[in-house]
Amino acid sequence: MAMLTCTMFIRLHHLIKLLMLVAMGTAYSILIQLVFKTLFEKYDEYYQNNEGERTVGIKETCVLLIAIFVLALYYHGRTLDSTARLDFLWKLQAKQELDDMGDLREHNKHLLRNILPKHVAEHFLEKDRQNEELYSESHERVGVMFASIPNFSEFYSQSDFENQGVECLRLLNEIIADFDELLSEERFRGIEKVKTIGSTYMASSGLTPEKSQSNDEWDHLVALMDFALAMTDTLEECNKHSFNHFKLRIGIYQGPVIAGVIGAKKPQYDIWEIGRASCRERV
Repeated sequence: MAMLTCTMFIRLHHLIKLLMLVAMGTAYSILIQLVFKTLFEKYDEYYQNNEGERTVGIKETCVLLIAIFVLALYYHGRTLDSTARLDFLWKLQAKQELDDMGDLREHNKHLLRNILPKHVAEHFLEKDRQNEELYSESHERVGVMFASIPNFSEFYSQSDFENQGVECLRLLNEIIADFDELLSEERFRGIEKVKTIGSTYMASSGLTPEKSQSNDEWDHLVALMDFALAMTDTLEECNKHSFNHFKLRIGIYQGPVIAGVIGAKKPQYDIWEIGRASCRERV
């Protein structure tokens, strides 16, 4: 019980402790000065008769000791409050920093998954990965598509001549963003956007681990064909709203490729042995 009472007293605010200590000190001082006045005076007489005269009486000494005790406990309580407040602020700051680090890590993961395919991003997020390890993978049956807008350069030249280059970039961004939006559909989940080069959109199928779980190994090529048709329909809708006559030229290649990540500061996922696709796109 005494330990519980002491614990509760320590947890109180230092001003409340001060009030309690002043109240108790005042009570003890009243008892010494009034209630037990005779007892202390007789002790002083006894001490004076046997030991000699004292400079300060026992009553005054007790009151002084009580005052010192009150001040010492108040200083100790204030020190505890300051330490507890600093500990709380440090813990709060540490928690905030941990939350910020977690948010930053999630943001970096999201950014990395936007730059690289999901299964490639997971490889680079592994903790036991060697920093200098080169990521590459070989695939035997992969579909690669190049889709370009051949007459977009004419539109760009005309817009640049009319000082509307920003409008040209805005329109191209809307077209590419609409193509990217198609990839969020469930039927195109096995298709990966590789990159864009000017007004040329490059995508591939058969690179994701989900391909091995499919019953038909050619399903991803069918999805790539459907994606090409959907891109054509999307471009037609853009033409209606922008009053343009853009055409989509598409080349598709199927065969073995090597995929990997190159670059240190700005890593880029790319695939090689795809010359036939670009040739077909030009036909």
